[in-house]
Amino acid sequence: MLALMLIPSPSFAQDVGDIPDSYPTPTPIPMTDQDFPLLPVDADGIEGDGLSSRELMAAIADAQAERIDLPTLPPIPETTHPSVDEFLAEYRLKVTHDRTQSALDRYGQWRERLAGHLRRANVPEDLLALAFVESLYNPRAVSKSDAWGFWQILPATARLHKLRRDAFVDARFDPDDATQFAAAYLRELYDQFGDWYLAMAAYNLGKGDLARLIESGPPKDFFALRDRGLLRKETADYVPKILAARRLLSDAAKYGYTLPKIATASTAGLTLRPLTDLMRLETLAGVPGGTVRDANPELRTGYAPADPGGYAVVVPAEYADALERVNLAETATAPWQDLRGVRRMEVKVKAKMTLYSLGRLYDTSLPSLRAWNGLTEGAELSRGQKLIVYVADDYPEISKP
Repeated sequence: MLALMLIPSPSFAQDVGDIPDSYPTPTPIPMTDQDFPLLPVDADGIEGDGLSSRELMAAIADAQAERIDLPTLPPIPETTHPSVDEFLAEYRLKVTHDRTQSALDRYGQWRERLAGHLRRANVPEDLLALAFVESLYNPRAVSKSDAWGFWQILPATARLHKLRRDAFVDARFDPDDATQFAAAYLRELYDQFGDWYLAMAAYNLGKGDLARLIESGPPKDFFALRDRGLLRKETADYVPKILAARRLLSDAAKYGYTLPKIATASTAGLTLRPLTDLMRLETLAGVPGGTVRDANPELRTGYAPADPGGYAVVVPAEYADALERVNLAETATAPWQDLRGVRRMEVKVKAKMTLYSLGRLYDTSLPSLRAWNGLTEGAELSRGQKLIVYVADDYPEISKP
C-alpha cells in the first residue's frame, strides 16, 4: 500500500488501559439531502464513447503501478456569476459558522490523503471542494437516501462499480477507494461533456439526464441552463456551491474562518490478520485506542475482515512497528464464535442461486463472498454447496434464501 498522509483524529486520543469488553461501533452521521446532494445512479453509468469509470479506475491503478501519467485535465475555470457570491455570503452567517469551521478542521486532517488520489488521476485538486459540499469532509457522513462517505455514493452506485460492501467494510467510507472512484467518474464526466461545470452538474443530476437535456436543444453551458431555469434547483445550486467552497478553502481567513495546518504526518501500510480484534491489537501494542479504526473509516466493526489473505489498512507511521509486532504474533485475533456485532452464517446453495443473488440477499459484494469461500471470479455454484457469509448481528434471519 502506498504511504499516505494522515493525522489521527483527536476523538481517539485517550490513553490505553485495560482491554475493554467491546469496541464502540461508529455511528454514521445523518445528513439531509439539502446539505448533501447525492451521486445519482445512472443506468448507463458504465457505457459511453470513452472509458467507463470502472475502466478508468483500472487505468488509474495501472498508470500508478507503471508510473505512467494520464493526460492532465485542465483546471476548473473561475466565474463572475453572482450566484457564487450569494453562496459565499452564507459562510459569513453566524448560524453556519461552527459547522463550517468544523468542516474546515476536517479538511485540514484529510486533505492530503484525498488530494493524492486526485493528483495521481491528473484531475484538478480543486475538486476537493466538491467533497466539501457533499459531506463537509465527514468521512462517515450518511444522507437520508443512504449515500455515504466523503463523496456521498449510493448503494446501487457502489454495486455498479464493484465497491466493496459487507458486514466488515463499506468502501463508500474508504477515503482511498471512494476518492479513486470519484476521480475516475469525474474524468469520465469531463470527457463526455468537455466542461468542468457540466461535469460537476452531471455528478449531481446524472450524466444521462444532463445529456438528454443538452441534446434537446439548450446551449451546452451550465450557467445558461441555470439562468433559464432548465435545471432542478438542487443541481442549479450545486455548481455555484462548489465554486464558493473553492474560494473558501483557498482563503478561509477572508470569510472569518481559520484554516488549520494541513496534516502531513506520514503513514504506513499494515496487513491485518483475519478477524483481528482491533481494540485488543491497539491495547497490546500500547497505541491510542481507535488508531486503526479512525484512520480507516470504512471498517464497520471492531474486527478486521475475515478475508483469508488479510486486510490492508493505513496506520500512523509512528505506531506501525508496535502494531506489526502484535499482528505477527497473532495474539489479537478472535475466533468467529466470539465476534461482537457480526454473525457468521452457513448458507446452503439452492436451485438457481447465483453468487450475485446471494450477495443481493445478504447485502454483500461479490469480492467479499469470493474471498470468504475461496472462489475464483466466474466460479459457478452447485446445489447443496455450503457457503460462509458474515452479516451484521441485527441483520434479519432469512430462512429461505
